Amino acid sequence: MARHRSLLFVGAALVAAVFLFLRLSESPRIINHDELIPLAVSWGMTERGDLDTNWALAERLPPPLKYDQYNFSTYNLFAHAVLGASGQDWSLLPLRHANVALQALAILLVVLALRRAGGTPTTGLAAAALLAVAPALVQDAHIARTESLLYALFALVLWLATLGGSLAARALLAGLVIGVGTASKITFIATALIFVPAVLDALRRHPRTGIAAGALAVVGTVIGFALGAPHALFNPDAFLNGIAALQTQYATEHIPHSTPGSTAVDRIGHTLLYVLMLYGPALAAFLLVDWRRAPGWVWGLGAMSALVLAYFAVKPVFFERNIGIALMGVVILLACALPRRAATVTAALTFVVMAWWAVPIAGESSGREDRRAAWEAANIPGPILSDWPAFDAPAKVRTCEGTIALLDFGDPTSRAMIRAVLDAGYRPLARYEGPFHPVPTSTLQTYLEPDAVYVRCGPP
Repeated sequence: MARHRSLLFVGAALVAAVFLFLRLSESPRIINHDELIPLAVSWGMTERGDLDTNWALAERLPPPLKYDQYNFSTYNLFAHAVLGASGQDWSLLPLRHANVALQALAILLVVLALRRAGGTPTTGLAAAALLAVAPALVQDAHIARTESLLYALFALVLWLATLGGSLAARALLAGLVIGVGTASKITFIATALIFVPAVLDALRRHPRTGIAAGALAVVGTVIGFALGAPHALFNPDAFLNGIAALQTQYATEHIPHSTPGSTAVDRIGHTLLYVLMLYGPALAAFLLVDWRRAPGWVWGLGAMSALVLAYFAVKPVFFERNIGIALMGVVILLACALPRRAATVTAALTFVVMAWWAVPIAGESSGREDRRAAWEAANIPGPILSDWPAFDAPAKVRTCEGTIALLDFGDPTSRAMIRAVLDAGYRPLARYEGPFHPVPTSTLQTYLEPDAVYVRCGPP
């Protein structure tokens, strides 16, 4: 027993070390322009002396982002508090450090939930290890966006689902958490599915209890939403405008995160290939869970994960952050299937694949690595201009100076751009393939490290 506890302690220490290594960063650079949103919204709230998270009021936001929108409202309030406590009103570092704390809390809550549900300490350690290297969590830890907060809120919903006691009280608390999360990202409402089986079971056994739990969950969600986006209630037109803008963004093509003319089957294939590439056999969790014996919250977790994956898989735009909670749910499902032998083997393979990608994601996000810059310094002489002139590439090459790196995100538009330059008579000096070259087009290429083809500027 003592030896087993010692091994668990060593394992937990190793998981904690890996978790921190993959997430801690002191890099001040902006990875994605969305990181300007919490900074500008917070600065605007400070200047005005209110808590209105409407992007249109944030004077420091660039024009493309400065419009009526309450998306990320809860996170913007959270970021405002973090920035105020840190004494830094325009720094990403406090927000990125807060991401690490949020994700640590998320993993702790998941482990506690699994332990309460009957899992062994080894199962909890396995779940923590899998979540520590999950690519979505590692990437989102480095970006000042809402995802890390939502991971923590999702884990809190899961923890409440496994809690004993009054279903009505738990439903009210879960509704509050779900409402707060939904005020930050509308699709977070899908986490309510985790509680649906318990409410349905109560309706069958004790109708009054089930009705009360369902009603309290709705009330809690409304209150939670009001807490997360208080000014949206008094400015419904701006809120609805933001929802419409999001619907338009995901219903239309957003190159290079879209393939022009793609079908629903093509988009599903793209999503599945991305998940298979970065998460290995993790989706097998749906087959490995013993559904006959699984408690209701596991059924709800599976339904939530499947629904979010299916919803975004058919969208013309692929941003992997949209399926982050679903992928976290899949990893937790895999832990729920332990210690069955097939699940153990699948979990081990999943861990290896995820860890393989987590390392370059962390390196490129934190600034510890810049492979392309090092490669250019060793292989390409003279000044280098990096650009993605997707629709006028030959003209850009003719008029630039020095050497141009034509960025290749692995999508059809990038390939067409490079082909147009080669058809115009240019010959590439070199080609660079980044660590994410095999991955279907995602923000790993656009935010972190794309491929590149190098061409000498001037006439061909």
